[in-house]
Amino acid sequence: MPSYLHACDVLVLPSIYEGIPTVLVEAAASGKPVVSTRTRNVEDVVLDGQTGYIVPVRDPAALAEALARVLADPAHAAQMGQAGREWVQARFAPGKVMTDLQTMWQATAGCARTRLKAQA
Repeated sequence: MPSYLHACDVLVLPSIYEGIPTVLVEAAASGKPVVSTRTRNVEDVVLDGQTGYIVPVRDPAALAEALARVLADPAHAAQMGQAGREWVQARFAPGKVMTDLQTMWQATAGCARTRLKAQA
């Protein structure tokens, strides 16, 4: 995958449905700007207008226009790619992910304790 990402100028993900768009994280981590449709969880990875563009699902004209914007301005595309790399490194760094998981587990455990106390 790294060699494919290295070879591309921009990654385009025109999905109708996505779960967790891992390929967008990989592209951003590789310093590539992205163009994606607005599917579930895309906004957790792509900062519209900063690290790439998010367009409506099933709107080929908007997809083509966003892709043309990226390709027409290589300097801006490079800035978007760098911003994407920085965003992904900050957002998905192993330490941050572990801290976020621990916080979620603690909050969930706290909810369970509260529920058990209320049932007693």
